[in-house]
Amino acid sequence: MAKENKKVFDGIYAQLEETDGNVVLFDAKGTPSVIFEMTNPVLRLCTDSERYMVFQDVLANIVQTLGEGYALQKQDIFCRQRYHRDVPEDAEFLTRSYFNYFEGREFTEITTYLIVTQEAQRGQFVQYDPKKWLDFHSKVTKVDDILTEMRATRHTATTAS
Repeated sequence: MAKENKKVFDGIYAQLEETDGNVVLFDAKGTPSVIFEMTNPVLRLCTDSERYMVFQDVLANIVQTLGEGYALQKQDIFCRQRYHRDVPEDAEFLTRSYFNYFEGREFTEITTYLIVTQEAQRGQFVQYDPKKWLDFHSKVTKVDDILTEMRATRHTATTAS
């Protein structure tokens, strides 16, 4: 008989705070994280190894920039959707035919999130340290610059979303 886990799932993030143009998420222990939404430049089922290598270099650059005491997570969310595009009535015949051909077809949309977390020492509640807080924002800004330089379409989370 399988052992039942009685640990209750308690929310991942306890608080949101918007500072310096970034939404910082805090977990129950006070560990800060920032989430970047981006367009992954490596297409699914793509055979172009150069794109893959460039993206891996960017991720390696981010890891080196963050250094010790930080965690980087990459999450890909796959959503099945049906294609729809509103085509104006005055559009040319070939344009209308093109979009009508794909109307209603299923496709998979991929959204990529990069999560930067400043790790805390095990077993300790995070205490406010102005030096660590400034270091965290400095590292987040550097990651933002790397993603901008890479020309990945990037969006940061806002408290409204």
